[in-house]
Amino acid sequence: MSKLADLIDDFRIFLRLWGLLGILAWAKSVSETPPHDTILHTITWAQIVVNTLYQLLENGAYLASHHVLPRSEQKVNRWYLWSSRFWMGHVGLEFVRLAREWALRKLVAEARGGKAKELGAKWERVREEGRWWREVRVNAAYAPLTVHWSVDKDWVGERVVGGLGMVAGWIGLRELWRRTGRWANRTNEGIAARRLATEFMDWGQPKWHVKKWKTRK
Repeated sequence: MSKLADLIDDFRIFLRLWGLLGILAWAKSVSETPPHDTILHTITWAQIVVNTLYQLLENGAYLASHHVLPRSEQKVNRWYLWSSRFWMGHVGLEFVRLAREWALRKLVAEARGGKAKELGAKWERVREEGRWWREVRVNAAYAPLTVHWSVDKDWVGERVVGGLGMVAGWIGLRELWRRTGRWANRTNEGIAARRLATEFMDWGQPKWHVKKWKTRK
């Protein structure tokens, strides 16, 4: 079973080799339609930078481990370590973004007198709050994993790693299923471009590193 798991994990990293294309599309979208809030705009570009570095380092480490690039065991381990740290940076920025969105939502509610009179506005508020809490839960599950893979020694046990990964994966799977079910009836999924990289890693490309660099030391 462990060999099968390693094979599946290796395939998942292989799929992420094209992740830079998604990040490029994300950057292009943000450049064309930037967030109106200056702080969110800054956070978005910071996320693009750390995700680019994360993907470059993981790609390099994966290709080097398969002898496509000049290989050094120490170099591969170091690249995997730093790719995890940049991913940790992304998760940290996600919490900052979510906090800013919460603050902006409160400002909007106060401007409306705390009430949304129209049924459509109430539904939009409920939907946005549901999306917000879902992203908080996903990032709360990923945060310990990013720390675990960003330090030299194990920070949590393998059972905890698997459990947190399953929680984040299940939330992402449910959301994917929900969107797929109504895709044909919607022209705008309401997904901000700043979340593209997070979504792209959630959907079938789990963020937990599949070939853990620590095992190769």
